Amino acid sequence: MLLTDYLRSDKDITWDFARQCGVKHGVIRLPETPDFDITDETHWRQVHKGFTDFGITPIIIEPMPNELHDHIKAGDEKRDESIEKAFKMLPIMEKLGITTICFNFMAHIGWLRTSSDIRERGGALVTGFDLADFVPTDKKITADELWANYEYLIRAMLPHCEKHGIKLALHPDDRRRGLPSWGRGREAQCRKYPRDRSKIPRRSLPRWSLRPRRPPRRRANVPSCPRTVPAPQYPRCSGNRGP
Repeated sequence: MLLTDYLRSDKDITWDFARQCGVKHGVIRLPETPDFDITDETHWRQVHKGFTDFGITPIIIEPMPNELHDHIKAGDEKRDESIEKAFKMLPIMEKLGITTICFNFMAHIGWLRTSSDIRERGGALVTGFDLADFVPTDKKITADELWANYEYLIRAMLPHCEKHGIKLALHPDDRRRGLPSWGRGREAQCRKYPRDRSKIPRRSLPRWSLRPRRPPRRRANVPSCPRTVPAPQYPRCSGNRGP
């Protein structure tokens, strides 16, 4: 098992935290700026060198770059062009020893929060979601359309991934208001991995489906503890003495 952390391609304080914690491998996010060409090996090598010079070896890409991913999930007119670019990523990843690409299949709305500056313990800023602040999207897609787009991608990508030794890792769905959530439960797992249903990880199943619930065992002749224990009564202090 390798200990990794999720790191952006531009160095920030999380790089230092990772190294201070002993992390030597990274799940990295590629640049999403116009000057980064995802099909240009020299651009990849610059990003890779930045990490390795700092002592972190990239081994996973997450996410599949959104400039490709969004069109693939929606199945729009740029889908085939985006998949062709994704093909060109794979030999570059193979050369750099990056063996996995993690992607999600939540079209139009993915990771969703309505706030990113909520103050928490110690003044830390955290994200949050408030339904009152949520603005719905006017974009629509059905669960069947999502399944068709997913199958289209997998059928196109798998032969190229197998050729270059690259693994595809599908991120679990987040619940999304107003759009279908299709990636949960055993039925969804069977549709995602149709080759051999016996290889579906048990942790993907609902906890209650693994085994029937049994009443808790009690040892014979041992009285059970009461549900509530009365609080102890202490004598009150008199005078002006402290507690």
